[in-house]
Amino acid sequence: MSEESKVCAEGKIWDLHIHSNQCESYAGNNKDKPIDEYVNDLVNLFSDFPNLEMVSFTDHNHISSELYQEAIARDDFPNLLPGVEVDVQLAEGEPSKHLVVYFDAVNNDEKIKVLSGRLNHYFDANNVGPKNPVPIDSFLNMLLELRIPFTW
Repeated sequence: MSEESKVCAEGKIWDLHIHSNQCESYAGNNKDKPIDEYVNDLVNLFSDFPNLEMVSFTDHNHISSELYQEAIARDDFPNLLPGVEVDVQLAEGEPSKHLVVYFDAVNNDEKIKVLSGRLNHYFDANNVGPKNPVPIDSFLNMLLELRIPFTW
């Protein structure tokens, strides 16, 4: 077995950019599925990938704490790294860019509740979306106020 094949077959696999059915831009067949059924479907899908250790739901401009709660409660679900994909503007007049941010709160329901509450309030209050990106400096300052380590 080649080294490349070995890495794919035996390596630690992560998928850190999944748009869930809770994402406003999600266009899959499961859009209207209840969260518990959606998580069941993911568990079934992930069972084909036993080396999958971590995933992150990175929905656009929203974190669904209910989705994370349901997945964290399952023993057969990979570790969850909370994340979000944000429409940002690098400079005034520039087009919208996507910034994916991950938070140091793996499987931490309490931190995820704080993140989703604060971030979702910020996104709603600023009407953040593709046609209304948030200035990146404003968003990064808000992240610093959360006092939960993050990376992008």
